[in-house]
Amino acid sequence: MFEEQVSISFIRIIQARLKERKDIQSTLLLDTKFSYPITIPFNPSSLQLDSIQLPEALNLTFLRKV
Repeated sequence: MFEEQVSISFIRIIQARLKERKDIQSTLLLDTKFSYPITIPFNPSSLQLDSIQLPEALNLTFLRKV
């Protein structure tokens, strides 16, 4: 479910290789001139939120029904 973490040694290797290259800038920047639209589909649920029962075992005491 969670993404795999990148090891510190891998980051250090990439940093070292980037320092060796002379054809790039010293910092890596995102190209802000390039953008593209994305579409996120919305699938409404037939379940009403006020009918949901949260089990005590989840220990979600910070949630309250209003």
